[in-house]
Amino acid sequence: MSRRLSLIVLLVVLGVGAVPAQEDNLLPPDAAGFLPPGELLRPETALAALMGLEIDREIAQRGLESDLLRLGAWRARRDRTVERLRDLYGELDLIFNTDAETSAAESEDLERRILELESRIAAHGVEGRRLRDALRARRQRLILLSRKVDQISLQQVAAIARNVRNNRALANCVP
Repeated sequence: MSRRLSLIVLLVVLGVGAVPAQEDNLLPPDAAGFLPPGELLRPETALAALMGLEIDREIAQRGLESDLLRLGAWRARRDRTVERLRDLYGELDLIFNTDAETSAAESEDLERRILELESRIAAHGVEGRRLRDALRARRQRLILLSRKVDQISLQQVAAIARNVRNNRALANCVP
C-alpha cells in the first residue's frame, strides 16, 4: 500500500467528516468531473474508494508490465525475422550477381522463402500496432486511476484542514 494511501487511511480512521467534492479549489483542473460537484464523501466511502482504486491501479500496473514483456518478445521475433530475410536477400543477390550455377528450383525456393518472410514481417507489423495500442490504453488507464486517487486524497486533506480551522474557531469562541 502506498504511503499516501496509508496516510489517508489513518486520517479516515481518525474520523474526518464529509467533504464537498471541489471546495477550496484544491483539485487540479483536469481532475474535475470525476465526482459530481457538491457530492459528499463520508470517510468510509473515501477509504473504500481509495482501496478499490489502489487495487485497480496495481492490476493495471501488472498488466502494463506483462504488456511490456510481450512487446519485448515481439521485438525479438520481428528482429529475427528481419535478419533471416536480410540473409535470404543476400543469397538472392549472390545468385544474380555471380555466374554461379543454380537451378531454377533453388532460385524459386529462395524466392518462396523470401515471400513467406515478407508476409511474416507484415503480420509482425499488425501485431506490433496492436501491442502498442494496448500499452497506450493501459497507460491512460493508470493515469486516470492516479488522478482519481489524487482527487479523493485532496478532498480528504481539504476536510482535515477545514476541521482544524473549525476547531480553532470554536476554541477561540469558547470563554
